[in-house]
Amino acid sequence: MSAEKPIVSPQANPKKVVFGLLFVAAFVMALTPPIYIAFTAVHDVVAGLPVSVWYMFGVCIFAVLTCCALYIYESVRKELD
Repeated sequence: MSAEKPIVSPQANPKKVVFGLLFVAAFVMALTPPIYIAFTAVHDVVAGLPVSVWYMFGVCIFAVLTCCALYIYESVRKELD
């Protein structure tokens, strides 16, 4: 029987760690109800929208900027598939 190569490298690539943590942070911010519920108690209006709506916009913008940063990082290093 021959030894099989592992599909995933056991070494932690710094790029994967950093961007993985950023994506996890975006998911946690988006999917944690207590954070959103805490902002719904604040009825302040900023630029015509409640703070809770701005929170969700911020979460979306954070996720999009993380994707853009990963794309730019990989395009500079010529790692795009």
